[in-house]
Amino acid sequence: MDELLPIAAGLALGVLFASGFGWLRPWWIRTLLVVLAGVSATVTSGEFRANWAFVLVDVGEVALLAWIGFAGAGAVRRRRDSRNARRPALPT
Repeated sequence: MDELLPIAAGLALGVLFASGFGWLRPWWIRTLLVVLAGVSATVTSGEFRANWAFVLVDVGEVALLAWIGFAGAGAVRRRRDSRNARRPALPT
């Protein structure tokens, strides 16, 4: 159950990155958000009490899931756009 937070945070960040907001375009902002989400997941779950190396695991997990969320959101957008392009216009 401790890994649900980094999974949800990563997917949410990936979808947010794919949304096209201008302030999320720079790589350093995306990196900062992924690292903050990973550190937050480690602190929230209490894993930092055992070893701070769990931060690396959680940051990596958030980064991987953010990439998956970004790719998935892009695929959904491309599919939706291609369906709309094939749809004939309604007669007026």
